[in-house]
Amino acid sequence: MKIKSCILLPLAIGATTALAGTSDKKVVTPPEPADKWEVLLSMPAWVAGINGDVGINNLVSHVDLGAQNLIPHIDMAASFRGEVRKGRFGAQADFLYMSLSDGIGGTGIIQDLHVRLDEILTDFGVSYRLFEGKRGWVDARAGFRYTNIFQSLTVFPSPSGIQAASSQLVDAASALVGDALRNQVSQIVNGKLSDLAGQRPTLPEGPLGGLLPGTIRDQIQAIIDARKAALVAAIQSGVQSQIAAAKANLTNQISQALNSALNTQVSRTDDWFDPYVGLRARYNFNDKFYFLAKTDIGGFGVGARLTWQASGAFGWEINQRVFAEAGYRYLYTDYKGNGLTYDVATQGAEITIGIRF
Repeated sequence: MKIKSCILLPLAIGATTALAGTSDKKVVTPPEPADKWEVLLSMPAWVAGINGDVGINNLVSHVDLGAQNLIPHIDMAASFRGEVRKGRFGAQADFLYMSLSDGIGGTGIIQDLHVRLDEILTDFGVSYRLFEGKRGWVDARAGFRYTNIFQSLTVFPSPSGIQAASSQLVDAASALVGDALRNQVSQIVNGKLSDLAGQRPTLPEGPLGGLLPGTIRDQIQAIIDARKAALVAAIQSGVQSQIAAAKANLTNQISQALNSALNTQVSRTDDWFDPYVGLRARYNFNDKFYFLAKTDIGGFGVGARLTWQASGAFGWEINQRVFAEAGYRYLYTDYKGNGLTYDVATQGAEITIGIRF
């Protein structure tokens, strides 16, 4: 994924030039920031889509979901942003929690797949005001971002579908031996597990069920290998009652194995910290309207290999205490560790309402 990191330098130069270029014939020394406490509390709503690669244990899926795809699957969402400032120094905190879920109905040996994804994104930073004037200010920032991702997949098997698949497998075992039988077992199992391989929930989750087909194939093959001699002996005897009993026994064993293997839940939690450094700036058009921009870059191999974000918003001072902002936010994260691949860009419109004390 290509990264447009050139946004950092133009922002710093452009913001400083715009803020400094307000003097006419004489140089006016900008006033020192007021040495008093200032507290800002706000609730941002980030209407974002996701694009990138998510993988588990080297099984990687490409994700490309817009906000319109994700919003219907939100079970719960919460966000909070706060800032405390005195003089040139400040501290900022940003918290986002989102819980999503989706279900897929199956037609084969799987009756239903239920997927859940919970994500927590916390940002804490400190800042130092490099410049402040009547037209705005520029801050240097440093901090860390914490990411926590929980994923779960619950599989509900279909008893009737499993019984039919078991009978088909036994019929194949009756007619084939050796590699031909093994290939037929793989084909049948893969076909009956098409619900896992051929459908994806509308969530940016990793392929948690990716290892199930191989596990099930091994289990079924082991059962057939163990019972193959008895089935062949019954067929060679020519006694239909013995053949029927051998087939029924093998069918029941396969059916039980499939029910046990598919009636399962797979889940995992991944989390990491990313340090970052960055800039933010504000330009005041007049007493009521302004533009706010922020960018940072981090990770540095501590958590993610690389993470960076950039945002810009137009703001409105509704009164001395209440303000509103509307803009766009982009966050990129390239993380790989503990079997998880998370190379994802999250971006979309952001609307904020806040209060100043």
